[in-house]
Amino acid sequence: MRKLFISIPMRDKSDSTIKLLMADAKSIIEDRLCEKFELIDTLIQEEEPDDSVNGCWYLGQSIAMLSKADLVAFAPGWENAPGCMVEYIVCLSYKIPRTFI
Repeated sequence: MRKLFISIPMRDKSDSTIKLLMADAKSIIEDRLCEKFELIDTLIQEEEPDDSVNGCWYLGQSIAMLSKADLVAFAPGWENAPGCMVEYIVCLSYKIPRTFI
């Protein structure tokens, strides 16, 4: 089964809201492509280390997960979220297949 990474703006959203948005996004992609995917859970539960700067640690963890994806789906609002924009550049640079929700 192919792995799906969903790039979604998370700032100021609760964990439950993020999980709901990811489940909805996964359903949309599966319906569109007529294919089931394993969702890469990108909701990081660990606390950011004290010596990390400006949330970059979370972005690093996210990119590590993105490296395992067969497809990256960008959720609405991605173009206004700095982390999502970096994930998009990674996809372009490393030729990771992507789609938009």
